[in-house]
Amino acid sequence: MVNVPLPLVGRPLGIRLNRKVRLDRETLAPSLLRFVQSPELAEAGGHTWTSTNWLSVRRGPYLIGAVLEEAGGTHVVEGTYLDLLDPQLPVVRHRELGPGQLTWLRDLTYDDEPLLASAGRVVDWHHDQTSIRFSCEAPRGVEVTTAVRVPSEPTAVRADGIQLQYDADTGIVWLRHLGNPTGTLIELKF
Repeated sequence: MVNVPLPLVGRPLGIRLNRKVRLDRETLAPSLLRFVQSPELAEAGGHTWTSTNWLSVRRGPYLIGAVLEEAGGTHVVEGTYLDLLDPQLPVVRHRELGPGQLTWLRDLTYDDEPLLASAGRVVDWHHDQTSIRFSCEAPRGVEVTTAVRVPSEPTAVRADGIQLQYDADTGIVWLRHLGNPTGTLIELKF
């Protein structure tokens, strides 16, 4: 037997494995499942284990989650998010997911960062109290949506071929334009 240590918050926990046993799904899965569901593992990380049909990871402002097909049922996510899997980057307050569905959301209450999401590469970002200026690079012809948090509705927009949508409730402006590999220069004034 070999003890595989897994360090967690001050003390190692481990799974005992027999060196002669081939480590395949049928052999390792029951041991690994018992380990992952153990109260010691969850408590060491400051959590509790709850077995559900919802598998999720939260990292910074991002929530990635899925409802497991085998488990059935639905899961509801509530809050104020941008849906990063929808090309329009809509605000989502209530999302019900069924078996096999997944979501990738950006929590709008996590921080006050002005740049929230973009389908293009944002470069040369500059912002102050009265303006935001940046360039957005994307493959030619791709429909780009960029979501930016602003202090108020823009009073002036400088950009070629851009569509602007503003939502006063969230303070978000969506900028839509066709991609350009050399960049589309965008400037907003407040």
